[in-house]
Amino acid sequence: MSEQISITVSGAPTTVAQGTTGTDLFADDKSTAVMRVDGELWDLAREVPAR
Repeated sequence: MSEQISITVSGAPTTVAQGTTGTDLFADDKSTAVMRVDGELWDLAREVPAR
């Protein structure tokens, strides 16, 4: 079983499996082109970090 990580998406806390990418996270939102991680813009192909 994958380890779960806690993140905040659009101000709402949520949990996702470790290794989840921005593409996975925003698959239903075609208007999202990048994600912001700790103030930096990241490509959606990158994995969401467990910080």
